[in-house]
Amino acid sequence: MRMWRYLDATFLVVLTFLTTFNTENFAAALFEIEKVVVRNSLGPGETMRIHCKSGNVDLGEHSLSNDESFEFSFTISWWTMYRCNLYWDNDRRYEEIHVFDVSRQDHEFCRPKCGWKIKQDGAYCFRDRDTDQGSMKTFYRLYAW
Repeated sequence: MRMWRYLDATFLVVLTFLTTFNTENFAAALFEIEKVVVRNSLGPGETMRIHCKSGNVDLGEHSLSNDESFEFSFTISWWTMYRCNLYWDNDRRYEEIHVFDVSRQDHEFCRPKCGWKIKQDGAYCFRDRDTDQGSMKTFYRLYAW
């Protein structure tokens, strides 16, 4: 009886995976090295503190002056998600963003590098999107504040 429950649970996980992700692109990205770059674009004189984590991986806290960047690399897996806490304006402003999330299909949109600009009105992520006018490579605001 336990064996059937295990097989049923395994089948549901696989079925969910196959219907949730574009498996061809995900399989190609799985276990590849991904790079994330987060740039302070808040403006002159604005220092930003950034603290990024994923599960039990803690990348520590870093202080970035305007136009400075923090970058890190990792291997993509089934559940990869990195979030960063951002502090600026003498710590009066705080935001949390997901700079890489497999469930958001970042492995398709920003491979092999996820570039972010943190501005006063939100967090912008570099995306390469195909349109009927061709490929558009630009920053899109994914978080507004």
